Amino acid sequence: MVKTTSHKKHSLNALAITLMVIILVNVLFARHFLRFDLTQEKRFSITKATKNLLHDLDDRVYITIYLAGKLPAEYKRLQIAVAEMLDEYKAYSNDRIEYEFFDPFSLNDPEQTNALLKDLMAKGLETRQISTQSQEEFSQKILIAGAVFNYHDKDIAANFLPEQKQMGEDAVQTVNHGIATLEYTLSNTIRKLMLHQKQKIAIIRGHGELSTAQLADLSVTLQDQQYELQFINLPSLLHISNTFDVTIIAKPTKAFSEQDKFKIDQYIMNGGHVLWLIDPIYASLDSLLGRQARSFTITTDYPLNLKTQLFQYGVRINYDLVQDERCAGIPL
Repeated sequence: MVKTTSHKKHSLNALAITLMVIILVNVLFARHFLRFDLTQEKRFSITKATKNLLHDLDDRVYITIYLAGKLPAEYKRLQIAVAEMLDEYKAYSNDRIEYEFFDPFSLNDPEQTNALLKDLMAKGLETRQISTQSQEEFSQKILIAGAVFNYHDKDIAANFLPEQKQMGEDAVQTVNHGIATLEYTLSNTIRKLMLHQKQKIAIIRGHGELSTAQLADLSVTLQDQQYELQFINLPSLLHISNTFDVTIIAKPTKAFSEQDKFKIDQYIMNGGHVLWLIDPIYASLDSLLGRQARSFTITTDYPLNLKTQLFQYGVRINYDLVQDERCAGIPL
């Protein structure tokens, strides 16, 4: 009898201690937000930059995802990945991320569906035609693998899949690419929404820099990222305006005058930032090609007159050439 009472008393003490530990752990975790990703591929882990971005949200972000309805297995996997990632965003943003899935083809009125599709395409969402085949039938449907983000009455569309280059692309590979870049797509879109003022970028002219056509892809990409671009002719300016957040010097081929170097130096001394894209050597591939193909070519230096100035900034440019047989290969 004594042993039974002692055993019950010991069990009650152990239970009380366990309950106290559970309560203490809950109190500690209530004050400190912690999440653990136990998956092998770290599927639910987001970067520190994304966490800081979500922490800076001062209002709710509403996301309407149009990747909905009856989907093939590959795109269903993308849909699940989007939901899982946004659940993480919601947790780290203190519930300031709200999202819903909506099938635009669930509307009973075809005119409303067409009007919605036109509106989504005008905002930048891409549509792609996918085929599904079963034992009974072969069908095609329009897929919208994207979403519209709303924040402070501002809308921006985001596509989860890369731009479709050709018909009949491998769906598995395309979806894998979309999942791999999903965090960048979501975070970059939220960053655009949070921008109150576009940052200004100046691109220098006047020293044989890359032409507008050669910088077209860079210009489109930067403008898509909500940057404001302006081409400036440095020799005709008294100074570089401090309103420019960054100044780009893209592959100059002619010498910089002392006056232009002074303008650049003063811009840097006043807090400006310069992105130097310098190629010091002229080496033409044309001399290695043609009827009399040779295994060597003669290179010349561009007379940029920048060596001393860059050295004062702690930069030295090496006059080396690197040949890469696999560089920019075009698979056929």
